[in-house]
Amino acid sequence: MNKDELNKEAVKTTLASIKIAWQTDPKLWRSLVLNKKFWEEVSHLLEAIADWGEQDDALLAKVVARFKSETANLPLDIQVKKLADLLLGGWKNTKMQASLRQELKELTDRINKKSAKS
Repeated sequence: MNKDELNKEAVKTTLASIKIAWQTDPKLWRSLVLNKKFWEEVSHLLEAIADWGEQDDALLAKVVARFKSETANLPLDIQVKKLADLLLGGWKNTKMQASLRQELKELTDRINKKSAKS
């Protein structure tokens, strides 16, 4: 297996574990979610997959500080919604950027093929 395949399998395994825990018993899942050690282990595994570095930590610190300052005086339910939006927005933005990169690559390939034929 190449690195991309290994990373994909690691993410699938982590996702399957989360889904198993949630579908087995949501109360157990909530207890696990509140367990800091569990998230430290998950984070460590995902950091290894993503080649997480100091630059990522610095960016993360900025995002956290901004989020805290923007939501400090908001009610808890709004803070939770904004946190969910932040987390899901990151995934959606990444997916959108990947799609745009693919479209640009395809366009560049078509232009290069036309140039080669000329």
